[in-house]
Amino acid sequence: MTNTTYETLYLCEKPSQARALARQLGASNNEDGVFTGGGAVVLNAYGHLLNLAMPDEYSDHDRGPWSLSNLPIVPRKWEWKVKAEHIEHYNKIAAWLDRVKTVVIATDPDEEGEVIGRQILYELGFKGDIRRLWVSALDPNSLKQALNNLFPLSDTDTAYRAGCVRRQLDWLYGINLSRAFSVSSGQRTSIGRVKTRLLTELVRRECEIKCFTPVNYYTATAKFEDVVLEWQPATGCVDIPQLPLDGEVTGICITASEYQETLEPSLPLTLSALLADAADIGIDVTSGYAAVQKLYEAGAISYPRTGSTVMPGHGKHGFAVHHAIVNMRDACPDWLPDTCQIIFNMVHHNCVLQHIGAATVHVRKLVFDMGGEIFTAADRWVDPLKPREAGWLLCDPGKHSALENNVKTAAFKPGDQVHATLKVERNLTVPPERYTEASLLRHMAKAEIGTEATRVDAINNLVINQVAERKQAKPGSSQQLSPTEKGMSLIERLPPSVTGNTMENQLRNALIYVRSGQADFTGHLRNASKWLATTISRMKQNSTYDLIRS
Repeated sequence: MTNTTYETLYLCEKPSQARALARQLGASNNEDGVFTGGGAVVLNAYGHLLNLAMPDEYSDHDRGPWSLSNLPIVPRKWEWKVKAEHIEHYNKIAAWLDRVKTVVIATDPDEEGEVIGRQILYELGFKGDIRRLWVSALDPNSLKQALNNLFPLSDTDTAYRAGCVRRQLDWLYGINLSRAFSVSSGQRTSIGRVKTRLLTELVRRECEIKCFTPVNYYTATAKFEDVVLEWQPATGCVDIPQLPLDGEVTGICITASEYQETLEPSLPLTLSALLADAADIGIDVTSGYAAVQKLYEAGAISYPRTGSTVMPGHGKHGFAVHHAIVNMRDACPDWLPDTCQIIFNMVHHNCVLQHIGAATVHVRKLVFDMGGEIFTAADRWVDPLKPREAGWLLCDPGKHSALENNVKTAAFKPGDQVHATLKVERNLTVPPERYTEASLLRHMAKAEIGTEATRVDAINNLVINQVAERKQAKPGSSQQLSPTEKGMSLIERLPPSVTGNTMENQLRNALIYVRSGQADFTGHLRNASKWLATTISRMKQNSTYDLIRS
């Protein structure tokens, strides 16, 4: 390290971020992974350089065998520890901080990135000026704009507190419940807010499949000329229609209505939606996630770990509100692998659909009374004389052609009588399908289980911990996920308060509280600790094991 004095240090989260930012700043000297030049220093933190200390790392903790009697464990003061493999790098950051007056936190633009950046500076006791770089993409234009609009640290206080309360609550849940159920069962058990709820969903689906009993239901169609009418039962398709099972039937047109529908394109992409779409065509979520990260680091797409479905420039954006994933260039860099090319094209195609906009579809609907039963048919078409009305459908030739010249009902009006050929079919209900990576991701997003940044890891950890397994149903499709016997047994032993959404609701309430501007979230930690104490107390009454060796 030279003795040159520098004005500003930019603290990134990953090496790829540091390289991109260094190029933008003209910091071209690379000194063992630290970029310098133009009065700036750019280095990275290797992600989670610091983590909340484990119980045995606290000086006042009983390091003896695990026991229900010393649970729940609630730190009086939260401590952070450096990963052993990163101590040398941590000390390098400390040495560089002594040589600058200002630090710009340039970690990922999210709550977790805020904690990563701030906690390093707080633990090392940096006393200089701290500002925040909040950038939505790593392309030169986005970096230039963000560098010209640095935020004071106070603007990201709520993001920091939200990240901290999430980490601390998850620590309380994971440490205490894992130890408690390990003791009560006599075998090592891993419990967590996201993974346990996720495994519960897989077990619930497996039980639905195994316990499924088929039920008869009926469908019926009536055909005349080129029009096919479908039966609209009033009783959920379980009763036989009051019509002959086959043959001729006479009906009368009750209504013939015409109107227009606005058909929107698929929503702008969140990370979960993008990975689910990729999984549908055979790209597993782990490979998809890695490809998305490579595209972001190459400046080809915007920040990916977003749950927003708002396009840039639309709606009200605060500094910490991300837009949906968009492409930052017209073509994917050709040096990136095929998986990246496929996913980039998916992002680019979605953006094209958003810019073209909605389609206007004309609808004509017929309603017939067939012997006391209601049958309907509807035509949908785009006006060939008004091509702009086709909107995004122009980018989907299959759907667009299906809506061209598709008018078969125009000749009918109320009061018209027809003679139709009736066909009634008896069917059996089928069990629900096992979750796939794609459908599970969509379920997690809809149920707000986990975050965009953690869902893939949550799925992978179930497989790593051997409580779930993957199976390839067929080539080019999403892999199925099902619980193992170990996973089924674990969920059967857990009380509903742990397998349900209690932990998720506690975290959600805490996040709403801190994101509203409240600084002190200790009340939410106390509430979680009380719930843990109650849960563990009930376990003590049923536990057959008093302690387990750590």
